[in-house]
Amino acid sequence: MSSYSRFIISLLLTCTVTVGLYANSTNTKLNETATVLMALDFENQNKLYESRDLLQLLFAQYEQYEYLKKILSLSIRIGDFDTVLTLTAKYKHIFKEHEEKLRRLEIMALIKSKQDQLALMFAKDLLDKFNNSINYETVATILYSQQRFKESLAYFESAYASNKKAATLLNLVNVLYAYLDQRKTAISYLETYIGLNKCDDIEVCDRLLLYYQEDKNIDGMLSILKKIYKKYKDDIDKKAKLEKVEQAIVSILKIQDINKAIEFLELNGIENVDLLSLYHQSKQYKKALILTKKLLKLTDDNKYLAQLAILQYETALNKDDILNTVIANFEIALKTVQNHQYYNFYGYILIDHNKDISKGIYWVKEALKKDPTNIAYQDSLAWGYYKNKTCKKARKIMDKIKAEIGLDDPEVKKHYEAIRGCK
Repeated sequence: MSSYSRFIISLLLTCTVTVGLYANSTNTKLNETATVLMALDFENQNKLYESRDLLQLLFAQYEQYEYLKKILSLSIRIGDFDTVLTLTAKYKHIFKEHEEKLRRLEIMALIKSKQDQLALMFAKDLLDKFNNSINYETVATILYSQQRFKESLAYFESAYASNKKAATLLNLVNVLYAYLDQRKTAISYLETYIGLNKCDDIEVCDRLLLYYQEDKNIDGMLSILKKIYKKYKDDIDKKAKLEKVEQAIVSILKIQDINKAIEFLELNGIENVDLLSLYHQSKQYKKALILTKKLLKLTDDNKYLAQLAILQYETALNKDDILNTVIANFEIALKTVQNHQYYNFYGYILIDHNKDISKGIYWVKEALKKDPTNIAYQDSLAWGYYKNKTCKKARKIMDKIKAEIGLDDPEVKKHYEAIRGCK
């Protein structure tokens, strides 16, 4: 509220107090507008008692329902449930057109003051007189709070049959799933709702996803996640949530079929590091090369330059033709990127192509510092020693590798046989 408005209200307050004092002796009515404004100002300042007191003065003089409703609301907010019960008991029979709302406030006050049995009796009376979904749900909620789950179920079902609201459905399925061990029925309710309404109410889809997770229903989880993804896809404000859903979908699809995970990302135009990783895993190096170039251009991140170097090498028909470019890219990338896989790859090609064996051994050793038990890195080091004519060290490493994993890997077998003859 502006300072000018406060100034005006302050003047009105002075006038109202004066008029109010005078009214007590002359039966002159309060200035209604000024008093309402002052009550609102008190409420804005969180002076709820003062606001209610003014409204009670107005209600005493004008007996308008709107003032009563506000008095009851403020009384509930400040925890004065006795006042609520006193006023509703008296005026629910006077304001007939508002009887149902006043009875609900009465029941709320009984619940808040922990008079559950009386609240239940009043709620059932209210339902008898006003048969609707809100009052069914009121009875159901009270029974639920008393842990009378089987009784509450019938009332939740009646409420939901009438209003078809998501909030009512969630209460209903919670009773079925969590307290009455009727899991299939709860899931069926949710599936039917989503079949009609999709994921318009995200809480319903979230609940079904939770139940599918608990039941380890992978296909069900995937189906719901795709519906949630579709809902979030065009909502800029839901970008973070969309990414989490996307990751969950890809994780499940990877378990089922890595190509399905790739297809999902491609169909939705998602060109990210997850897709790049899947291309690598499925050995689709040409697609990986194209995507890596895009990501490098988009981010200017040297980790993509290192990956580009690997892919250029792997996809080249003649490795020697591309070798200098690959080495140059690694030299730039490794100035800022720390990754033992890149260290080993770069070191190995330097060794294998006899470009700089000592430098290659250096990078392989750097990789082994990060992952000392990695067989591939140990094999690279042995190959470096072999190329450098340090045969004893090379044989020692390869004998250890043979003892640990055998010679089933063609590359390891090739190196072992070459190193065994090293003198």
